[in-house]
Amino acid sequence: MHAGLRGTGGAAFIVCSLLLTAGCDFGGGKDTSQDKDAEARSASPSASPSASATPSPLTAGQVKAALLTAAELPSGWRKDRTFPEDDNAGQYEFQIAIAEKAACQPVLDTVVGSDDGPKPENVAVRAFTKGPDGPNLLTGISAYLPDEARERVDASTMPKDCTDFTARDQELGKVRVRFQRLNLPDVGDASLGTRVRLIPADKTVFSVQFDNAVVRVGGAIVNVSMLSYSKTDQASFVRAVRASVDKATKTAAISSPAVDS
Repeated sequence: MHAGLRGTGGAAFIVCSLLLTAGCDFGGGKDTSQDKDAEARSASPSASPSASATPSPLTAGQVKAALLTAAELPSGWRKDRTFPEDDNAGQYEFQIAIAEKAACQPVLDTVVGSDDGPKPENVAVRAFTKGPDGPNLLTGISAYLPDEARERVDASTMPKDCTDFTARDQELGKVRVRFQRLNLPDVGDASLGTRVRLIPADKTVFSVQFDNAVVRVGGAIVNVSMLSYSKTDQASFVRAVRASVDKATKTAAISSPAVDS
């Protein structure tokens, strides 16, 4: 499915693209972001894999319960009631543009996701807005088995030579893409933060900035994405990341099986 950026189509665009980060796969190789589970495994080489049962993925009810509410965000944010929370996030491929240099396509996939790799057992998404001119905020929780979640986040790697490149959009033609990594709060088991800015060659079309956080909590993946045009709200973005991971952590702890001593 293709999503365009012309005019004031921001609301439609966030519905059609950002929810897919809940199921995105960032490519092969080892991520340079922090992986606390890997550190723990290295620190305890004698630990037996059979010492604890493998947790089941979060249920549909648990995933939805872990979503943020407007009350957990700074003042001024409200739930976007036009956004379908039961959408099949992570199940299909969406794209905003095709990189002219194929090696740079993973940068665009951090925004809209990829159809490769494991699919989540359960997904829930919720959108918030500050008004018709944005910014817009999307939060999502997707449930995997722990090993599948590690594959989704821990195998992430971004191309080194793709900080500034061009792509072609079906409707807009050539688009300049600016990319950088984002520092995220020290939360979760592993994380990846990215910023992607799309600058259309057509000066009558808005530039769009996407700030994305993908954080693994056991077998759950937390996604927070902010879409902004003329203004952004970094304080709200960071607060949403912290609050989303906190709720997911508490939910995962409740669902984890007891370990025999």
